[in-house]
Amino acid sequence: MGNTPSTDEMLRQANMKLLNFGIKWYETTKALKGTVRKKITYVAENIVLNSPGIDDSKDAENKDKKTNQLYTVHFSHDQTVDVKEKAPLVVLHGHSQSASNYYAVLPVLTSNLQRHVFALDMLGCGLSTRDKWKHGYGENCDLKVAESYFVDAIEEWREKMKFEKICLVGHSMGGYISFCYAERYPERIENLTLISPVGIPDAKARDMSQAPFYVRFLFGTLRAGWSSGYSNFNVVNTIGRRWTTDLYCSSRYRPGMSWYNRDLVADQFYYNVINGNVSGGGYSHATLLKPGAYARSPLIHRFTSVFKKIPAVSFIYGESDWMDIGPAEGYRDNVEKEIADKMAVYKVNGAGHTLTIDNPIGTAEAIYRSVNEMNRGATQTRDIGLVPLMYDIGIEDKLLPGMRIEGQIGRWKNDHWREGKVMEFNEKHGTCKIKWLNEGTVTSHFPAYRIRIPGEADKQESDAGNSEQRRSSSSL
Repeated sequence: MGNTPSTDEMLRQANMKLLNFGIKWYETTKALKGTVRKKITYVAENIVLNSPGIDDSKDAENKDKKTNQLYTVHFSHDQTVDVKEKAPLVVLHGHSQSASNYYAVLPVLTSNLQRHVFALDMLGCGLSTRDKWKHGYGENCDLKVAESYFVDAIEEWREKMKFEKICLVGHSMGGYISFCYAERYPERIENLTLISPVGIPDAKARDMSQAPFYVRFLFGTLRAGWSSGYSNFNVVNTIGRRWTTDLYCSSRYRPGMSWYNRDLVADQFYYNVINGNVSGGGYSHATLLKPGAYARSPLIHRFTSVFKKIPAVSFIYGESDWMDIGPAEGYRDNVEKEIADKMAVYKVNGAGHTLTIDNPIGTAEAIYRSVNEMNRGATQTRDIGLVPLMYDIGIEDKLLPGMRIEGQIGRWKNDHWREGKVMEFNEKHGTCKIKWLNEGTVTSHFPAYRIRIPGEADKQESDAGNSEQRRSSSSL
């Protein structure tokens, strides 16, 4: 029993395996065809802060710590310049996630930049201090206290690292926190990138009066649980990983992606959730948001005063993101020119809300464009990320005008394919012009990564079955 590793150590190992996998993938993947690869290195460590914070939930080593710590992963390469020349890039994760959620984005992004790149586990998350939450939930929690819990730690970390300014990137809940930091410390922001941030629009009223009893009961139960801080952390800790984190990682992501290792992602996700107190990170949905993931203080009413004070801001969303891109686009289209000229909005193809895993190369490109202030003042949202998806499946050398193909329609889970014929192929954009045989209609810009050659899928399944049969025979 004495040799059993703590959950803290298990998470540390899971992080390292996932980050190492990300670098190895970056060095070898065909999805980055034509890209010169740099030698990417990283250092992971806990930065000790001065603010008081006791984490009594992890291993004996952490129980002796009396001040807060922020787990920090630092990526760089031999051409990375000093932080005094270029402000470092700092990325924040979403709810129930951690810095390692950027495992495939970080090497690609670091390679494209000359800046130092830092990914943090926010306070109350991952391997950072996860002290017991004592500030209430829902309306019983002071919103300023809840926001300051994260913002103060980030500012203390910046001071400790002696950075004058930072380029700040945040995904989902991390996007909300990134905005709150910029609101409090606009003079420290060189560039702000919000990736599918939670909490922009006003809450939409839902009339449940005519709904069936069981629906009203379900919504009432969920609302009560939300207001009490109940979350996926509680569920995983109660019933274990098989029907929670493992099931999610098996069913959520499109199969066949070279950058996705289900086992490594599932291990990291599970240990990240169960490692110690639920803390401020696990309760952030119930302290910063209302049921339905609407902000207690919607960001749409806070944007203008902040954006006037910072040099540049970008929004990035996934193509099928459940976080609606509409409010960001609507704000861009209607805000005064002074702010619109600082803005850019990007959409990453082939991605949902978890852009960092759905299409890490597209996400890295969008962040790169944001940090380098490209597309500022554009009145249209820029689509990104089709080409690496095409290269990843290796179909670019097979597509020829006149050939018969099958195109995937709708979500990949539907497994619905339509017969068509290639009229034109544009490798630069990763798209084809397709004439659908049954309907006779034409799609001008169909994503190449959603195309397969008839018969190849059956051959691949047959080869996989024969390989499995050979493995089974050899074990007899």
